[in-house]
Amino acid sequence: MQEDNKIYRRLFDSANAAILILNSKFVFIDCNEMALKILNRPKKDVLGKTPVDETISPKFQPNGRRSSEMGPEIFHSAMQGNDLQFEWIHLKKDGTELPVEVSLFGFNASNRKNFFVIWKDLTEVKQNEEKLIESEERFRTIYSKATDGVILHSPDLQAGITHSNEAAYKILGYDSEQGLIGKTVLDISPSQQPDGSQTIDIAKLQLAECLEMGQTRFEWIHLKKDGSPIWFDIVLTKISLQEEVYIHSQWRDITEKRKYQEELIKHRNHLEELVKERTIDLEKALKDLKNTQAQLIQSEKMASLGILTAGVAHEINNPLNYIMGAYVGLDNYFKQEGSSDEQQILFLLNSIKTGIDRTSNIVKGLNQFSRVNSIFDENCNIHSIIDNCLLMLNSKVVNKTVIKKKYIDETIEVKGNVGKLHQVFINILTNAIHALVDNGEIVITTNKDNKMIVIQISDNGCGIDKKHISQIMDPFFTTKAPGEGTGLGLSITYSIIKEHKGTIDFESEKNSGTKVTIKLPYKNNIHE
Repeated sequence: MQEDNKIYRRLFDSANAAILILNSKFVFIDCNEMALKILNRPKKDVLGKTPVDETISPKFQPNGRRSSEMGPEIFHSAMQGNDLQFEWIHLKKDGTELPVEVSLFGFNASNRKNFFVIWKDLTEVKQNEEKLIESEERFRTIYSKATDGVILHSPDLQAGITHSNEAAYKILGYDSEQGLIGKTVLDISPSQQPDGSQTIDIAKLQLAECLEMGQTRFEWIHLKKDGSPIWFDIVLTKISLQEEVYIHSQWRDITEKRKYQEELIKHRNHLEELVKERTIDLEKALKDLKNTQAQLIQSEKMASLGILTAGVAHEINNPLNYIMGAYVGLDNYFKQEGSSDEQQILFLLNSIKTGIDRTSNIVKGLNQFSRVNSIFDENCNIHSIIDNCLLMLNSKVVNKTVIKKKYIDETIEVKGNVGKLHQVFINILTNAIHALVDNGEIVITTNKDNKMIVIQISDNGCGIDKKHISQIMDPFFTTKAPGEGTGLGLSITYSIIKEHKGTIDFESEKNSGTKVTIKLPYKNNIHE
């Protein structure tokens, strides 16, 4: 028996739990080392004292009751044979509190009733509880006072909102949290979002993404209590509370931000329109400048060509007059003196006369073409101008082109500039000739239509692709190979026709020829 007591004593003293023994008078009669350690007291400060002694326990327990009242009640229950477990506050030697979980149960020793008291140190547990309470309080404060709206609701869209912070219900115009509790997310949203999507469809997609990914973020319109819309940046987060899944929805009001964005978009679009308009204006100005520059260059070239042509015509006229004089002298001589080979002489004289007439007509045409002035009140004989142009282009059409002239049977004149109208028909006839292949044909028709003279020049050449018809009078546009055309001819032609208050139109198809129709006012001074 003595050996057993030693063993029990060693177990008692070496136990990791604090163990104390009370006698039936509610007095500590023994304790192990662990009890002394957690109390930080020597054994003499514990033995002989009751658990409610003011040196071992504070006057009041956490529930507000006096230790001296609670202690006897608990001990009385234990004396009735009840095994008890409860929390109690003891005091360490330095006066700091020691929270413990007490297990109290009786046993008999030497026919005496004693009680085991086992303490479990709750210091760390209580500290953690305090931290948890503090954290919960901090979270509750943050939650309730956050400037962003926060609500909790079920993943089921038909289920109502369960919690709302102050910012959430106030921003929607409600007086209290109860204004939102029970409402569904769909109840506080319009039926459609701004992009035209059905709210319920988008809500389901966002909710599914949140449940799958854990979190999602998007922009959304909710409705205030008065029905007015309000923009939010929303973050949905999947959370678990008491083993149930909830959706934590955080709202940030971005209505002003959206207004600024819309204003910025309007300003940006306006600026883009202004830039576009200015660009168009600049491109037009540049195009007009290039056109003007090209026409000035062309005018200078035409002026130089006119001077050169006038000089050539003058130089040709002098020897032509000598030849004409010699022809007249020879003609008179043979008429008076006769000749042994009269037929041969007549043939030779007629050949000379034909050459003189042809050269004289070319010179007259060159003189008409080379007239450089800005006068628009000259009498311009259209048939004569066209004939002069054909004469000057004769070398290009010999053995290649058939020219058919279908002139109205009367003289038709317009008021204008002879030299410029020569340039018009030179350009158009030159284009027609260039468009011809073998056995080509050009038909020139003149007519009158009310107060307008109508000139049509048709060819059966290669024609113009329909996609180019609207561009052919643009400066520098040409379908010819590089180096073969400047793209200014028809542009200048169009300008001259406009100066004469006329119109010019083109009809053409690829490989089907081209018809040019020019209308000019009949006997009309264009500057009146």
